[in-house]
Amino acid sequence: MSKIATSGKRWFVRGMAGGFMLLAALNSISWFYLSTGWTDLCGATQNAETEAIGFPFEIWREGQAYGNGWMLNFPMLGLNLLAAVAIAVVGGFVALAVAPTFTRIIEEFEASEKPDRPLRLTFSVRGLFVVTTIAAVFLGVTRMLGVSPWLLGAIYFAGPLVLILIAMAPVGLHWEQRIVIVIAFAIFMLVGSVMAGTKMGMEFDRVLFGVFICWVPQSVFAAALSLVWSAMPSRLANTVQRR
Repeated sequence: MSKIATSGKRWFVRGMAGGFMLLAALNSISWFYLSTGWTDLCGATQNAETEAIGFPFEIWREGQAYGNGWMLNFPMLGLNLLAAVAIAVVGGFVALAVAPTFTRIIEEFEASEKPDRPLRLTFSVRGLFVVTTIAAVFLGVTRMLGVSPWLLGAIYFAGPLVLILIAMAPVGLHWEQRIVIVIAFAIFMLVGSVMAGTKMGMEFDRVLFGVFICWVPQSVFAAALSLVWSAMPSRLANTVQRR
């Protein structure tokens, strides 16, 4: 029996979750379009330029009050939530349409996992090289940059890629164990970014805001790429790998 539920209802819920994540990513990206003080995100400047966020409607702008002194534009926030629900429902029906394809992919994936194999942490030569390289680069960059806006920027824009490389390096692991690795290292990076931001005089919620608007789009983009790659016919995938 499959460990991952593949019923139509579950696929619809997954599609809706994907729709919500898509709109969350668009809202995150809107910050870069609506704001001019990008360096403020890493603590290089302090509210020197205009900052705003919201898609398809703006819901927050630095220093601007809405209605009875609200810091959020709640009417526009409500419209954005309605747009999110609409996109989520469309995503649910799209997921239902492609459910047979992804169910087959899941079955093939779980069949290749060899459940009788002892669960132990092992590394291939390539995986060990990747992990040691990541560790060396991370330590080198940290020592060179110290606690600086550059370090926060590296965590913001390279964090998701580092997490994926670390999780995929070990061999012989089930997908559940890889998720645990990603969560553990993500928490480590979050704590590190908050500590770095605090030492630079930034508020912790400001640092978490930067993580949100930088990590969410990258995560959604990575998930979309993995889905497209998984849906490719195995023969075409093998051709691309040989190249």
